[in-house]
Amino acid sequence: MTSPMQDQDYTHNEHMVDPLPQCIQGKSKKQLTLIDCVYLCLRKRYRSFWEIQNTILDQKGRMYGEPSISAAIRALRHPENRDLYNLETDLSVEVVDRRRRPNSQGYEYKIINRRSV
Repeated sequence: MTSPMQDQDYTHNEHMVDPLPQCIQGKSKKQLTLIDCVYLCLRKRYRSFWEIQNTILDQKGRMYGEPSISAAIRALRHPENRDLYNLETDLSVEVVDRRRRPNSQGYEYKIINRRSV
């Protein structure tokens, strides 16, 4: 199966230890929600809002503002989305890590604490 988005960080291989969540598998780029796109951006490495924004624009051809991306990151923390994206369901455990960018005032985000399926 091919990945919904072609960015190297999105590459999906059936033999990968970290398979795509069921809610993303089989979706075309057009069918991906903003939350799907943000999840794909953050699943393997830290990215800033601007990197997320540019990756989605490059891969999906759609521009989302920082408030929308921020809302999608927050939405990944909701119980129903934790379950959909195979993230830790214990609400006391953080699933999106935030760290300050080196030599910058901005932050970078990354998915952490995935559930094994």
